[in-house]
Amino acid sequence: MFIGFLFAIIIGAIIGGTLQEVLTGSPNRSGGVPMPGVIIGGVAPLAISLIWVVLTSQRKRRGQARAERAREQAEMDRRRSQEQQSRSQLENRLLENLERAQREFAEMPSRLRAANTEAASAVRYFNDGAFSPFWSAIERAYVELGAYRSAVEALATLATGHADEVARLAELGGNAGALAVFPVRIDQQRNQDLIDSATRSLSDMVYQAQKLPTFAQIWEQRRTTAAVVAGFSNLETAVSRLGSSLSGSIRSLSESLSASSSRVDASVKQMSGSLTTLTQEQNRHLGDMARLSEKTFQELHHQTWGHYSLT
Repeated sequence: MFIGFLFAIIIGAIIGGTLQEVLTGSPNRSGGVPMPGVIIGGVAPLAISLIWVVLTSQRKRRGQARAERAREQAEMDRRRSQEQQSRSQLENRLLENLERAQREFAEMPSRLRAANTEAASAVRYFNDGAFSPFWSAIERAYVELGAYRSAVEALATLATGHADEVARLAELGGNAGALAVFPVRIDQQRNQDLIDSATRSLSDMVYQAQKLPTFAQIWEQRRTTAAVVAGFSNLETAVSRLGSSLSGSIRSLSESLSASSSRVDASVKQMSGSLTTLTQEQNRHLGDMARLSEKTFQELHHQTWGHYSLT
């Protein structure tokens, strides 16, 4: 900067002297720099320096502006990439949760059928006087009902998580499309009545068998042993508490499904982004799940519990 300024003074002095000779018509014979040349030589470098500073400053500002725009664009691209990645992850989790929900839901009718079968076997063993097989069948019936309860509780949790993830997808500008539909619906009262029939029937069978000394003796040997009834420490606890526990689980599932549906509807109304991109295979898969879920609902709705009595 200093060297440039000094150079500009020298050039300005020379230019100034030359201008003096041109303007006055009298050459400078003293060999020194004429005063007008000095004045011009002082002004010229200042003007040149100012122009250079202005041009340099402008170039710097333009460079900074370009760099800032590049940084902003890079940041926007990074955010868009992160949001797209987050949306993709959410969409994958939604699909996985829907698949799990459909599987858990499909377990419910089969668990009730299995419990029904075990109850029928228990009556047969009782009539044959087969003490140990009778209690084994009773225990297996409770195991199936315990698995039914586990499926109900898992569905309640999945329904709540489903609504959370649909809402999160809406916040990220995504659109759940067909993934917004949770593939589970139940008739709470119908399921409640069915479970009440099952647990009352099994409880009555246990009570009737306990009145017979030989059956009661086997019961005493087995009632406090660790059972595989989900959520219960032993068979006796399962017999006494499973009915009320199942009732509460079914009620909780119905409430979770209702709350989840309301939240999903609200989230869908906020969605303005492009529809979720699903492959043709995934779309077929979602359609298959919807059909299977409707089939499960119909099975549950029309299921009955047998009339079993030991008397």
